[in-house]
Amino acid sequence: MQTSQIELSDQQASVIQTIAQQTGKTEHEVLNQAIAQFIRQFAIENRQTLLQQARGMWQDREQSTLTAYRHELDRFNSPG
Repeated sequence: MQTSQIELSDQQASVIQTIAQQTGKTEHEVLNQAIAQFIRQFAIENRQTLLQQARGMWQDREQSTLTAYRHELDRFNSPG
């Protein structure tokens, strides 16, 4: 595990200390959980952004082109 140094405002440090006391966790545990939650939320938002960017990427294609592409994929994915 890597150690990182961060700077907190007095208010942030106070809130983290209060959360730690109320939950029976160390400040270190509170910070690790907060960072993990932030990373999870970022991953969810990033996935949603990528899906929104991909939406409509086939809208200008002819149906025959899409059908041909689908048959080509089916050929590679079919068993045997």
